[in-house]
Amino acid sequence: MTLLDAIILGVIQGVTEFLPVSSSGHLVLIRKLRGGENFSEDIAFDVVLHLATLLAVCIAFRGALWKVLKEDRRSILLLGLSTSFLGLALIPVGGGRKLKDVVSLAREEPALLAGGFLFTAFLLSLMTWLQRRSAKASQEPAADGGEDAKDENEGKKGEFSIVDSLVIGFLQLIAIMPGVSRSGSTIVGGMLRGGTTNLAFDYAFLLSIPAILGAVVVEGKDIVKLTQVQPLPLIVGFIAALLTGLASIALLRWLLSRDRFWLFIPYLLLCAGLALSL
Repeated sequence: MTLLDAIILGVIQGVTEFLPVSSSGHLVLIRKLRGGENFSEDIAFDVVLHLATLLAVCIAFRGALWKVLKEDRRSILLLGLSTSFLGLALIPVGGGRKLKDVVSLAREEPALLAGGFLFTAFLLSLMTWLQRRSAKASQEPAADGGEDAKDENEGKKGEFSIVDSLVIGFLQLIAIMPGVSRSGSTIVGGMLRGGTTNLAFDYAFLLSIPAILGAVVVEGKDIVKLTQVQPLPLIVGFIAALLTGLASIALLRWLLSRDRFWLFIPYLLLCAGLALSL
C-alpha cells in the first residue's frame, strides 16, 4: 500500500463515516473505480481506520461522553439497547454464513448498492421535512394557537425512552447495508421519535462509539496482518482519518443547525447512478 492509497482511504473513511453518505458504500465505489483492485491487508487496515474515527468521536463528544459515563446510567442502558440490534448481524443464515457475511457479498451487487444510496437520500428528505415542519410550528402566530404550538415544539423530548432507543437501534441495523448511512439513519430515527435536533445528533454519535468499537472487535482477528504492512502507511492513514473525521463532525453539526442536510441528496443520487454504471 502506497502513502497515497493510505491517505485516500483515510480521508474517505473520516469523511463518509460521519457525513450521511455511507462509508461502506464509498469504499466499495472507490475500489470498483480502481478496477476491482484489493489490498491483501484491506481488512486489517480498516481496523486502523475505525480506531481513528473512534478517537475522533471521543474527542468531539468528550463532554457528553464523560457525563454519560460518570452520572447518566440511564443513557448507558438506552445506548446498550440500541447497540444490541447489531448482534442480529451475527445470526446464522445457513451455509455456515452469518447475516453480516451475506451483507458483505451484497456490497458487490450494483443494484443493492444503488438502492442503499437512494434509501439514504429518502432519509435525508424526511429529515428536511421534519426540520421545516418543526420550524414552521414554532413560528405560527398565537392567535391561531401558535403559542401552544411553539411551546409544544420547544417541549419536544429532551431524552429518549426505551421504545425510542429500540427504534433507533433497528435503523442502525439497517445501516449495515451498503450505501445506507449509519449517522443519517440514527439521526432521523431520533427526530422521528420526537427528539430535538441536538438530542438526536448527540445520541447518534454517542451510539457510534459502541458500533465502531464492535467493528474493531469483529475485525480484530485480522490485526495480525498489520505485521505484514509497512508502519508509515498505517500512521498516515490513521492521521488522515482522524483529522477528516473531526472536521466532518464539525461540518455536520453546522449543516444540521442550518437545515442544510438536503445538500447531500443530489450527491447521493449521483452515487446511486455511479454504482449502477459500474
